[in-house]
Amino acid sequence: MKKNLIVVLICLLSLSCLYGCKQNTAETKKETTQNEESSFVKPKEYETVLTVTINPIFRLYLNSDNEVIAIESVNEDAKGIVNDINQETKELDEVIKNIVKCADENNFLKKDATVDVKIVETTSAQDKQAEILVIVKDTVKNNFEDVNVNTSDDIKDNKKEDNNKTDKEQISDDKDNKKEDNNKTNKEQALDNKENHTTQSSMLTHKHQYANATCTQPKKCSCGVTEGSALGHKWANATCQSPQKCITCGEISGSTTEHVFSNGECEICKMKDITNPHDTIKYNISYVSYDSFNDDNMEDNVISELCFASNTLCRAKETWWLETPGIHGSETINYNGKIYYGGDGGGNPFGCRFTENEIVVSDYVENTVFFTLVVQHNGELRVVSSNLERYRVGSVFVQEK
Repeated sequence: MKKNLIVVLICLLSLSCLYGCKQNTAETKKETTQNEESSFVKPKEYETVLTVTINPIFRLYLNSDNEVIAIESVNEDAKGIVNDINQETKELDEVIKNIVKCADENNFLKKDATVDVKIVETTSAQDKQAEILVIVKDTVKNNFEDVNVNTSDDIKDNKKEDNNKTDKEQISDDKDNKKEDNNKTNKEQALDNKENHTTQSSMLTHKHQYANATCTQPKKCSCGVTEGSALGHKWANATCQSPQKCITCGEISGSTTEHVFSNGECEICKMKDITNPHDTIKYNISYVSYDSFNDDNMEDNVISELCFASNTLCRAKETWWLETPGIHGSETINYNGKIYYGGDGGGNPFGCRFTENEIVVSDYVENTVFFTLVVQHNGELRVVSSNLERYRVGSVFVQEK
């Protein structure tokens, strides 16, 4: 009797332990499920929300590039298979393909099943919504032969109201809508289907309207599609006044060029080819000219030379070069293809006076003005007025090398 009592107590104890373990397991599983349900966090920045309904119901959150940035399980069937869906890809067509494939592998897809996809929330333009629905429809059609697909938009006016609904409330709304559809007569349902098809077709039909191409952009539609290529810049040449500039869009490139001087002024901006001699004249350097002599009665050629000791004193010297040997020496030069022989030359001290834009050369004693020079931007001296025949206007003196 005592042994039987012991056996009974052991059996009762074993049953108690077994029941406790099962209860703990159930509670653990329930707690895990609850944690999974509450683990989804809606992304802060998204542009469009799609619902994908097979029997599992999912919400897809898309960014402005139509990439899937989050997948939310709406009902229990979806929560049961969501972990089997490859969520590494963000491409919308790949995500749709993975969801339908996973639903099929878990026996949610029957023959002639329908995948219902709706845009329930968006801030994008209508043509972009149409683009999203086209991607979804083409993906299902091209990858699943026996599966139908319905695409539409069901965008609510009050975005906050939809966001505050729980999953159960959303499922309840879907069921109520489904009951309402079932209560409609065949004629009413056919009419609704026709209206939906018309709305959907008009939404999916998008005619590109291109903005004109520019120098840097091709023709572009509001939906983002481009055609052709950019026009490219048409540059007007740079000058001393402005860098090169596109005559189409006005864009500027590079920098200005140097002045182009001719006959004492710039050909472009007409600026005088004159500098301040105080800043540009070189002292104790010979400036020579081969064309300053102006005596038509003489066949001799003269090289004139100017050398400035200061801004008040200079030396002028003329050396005659004869076409035949002279009695003063045998030194020769080759000028313009001819050989010339050195003749007599002499130097005279001249007075001079520097202003801000010219040099006045005069007699050192009597202060009679002989000629006036300017210093050009290239450093050469040019005669601008003269009272001496051998220093004619336009003659140029260059630094002796």
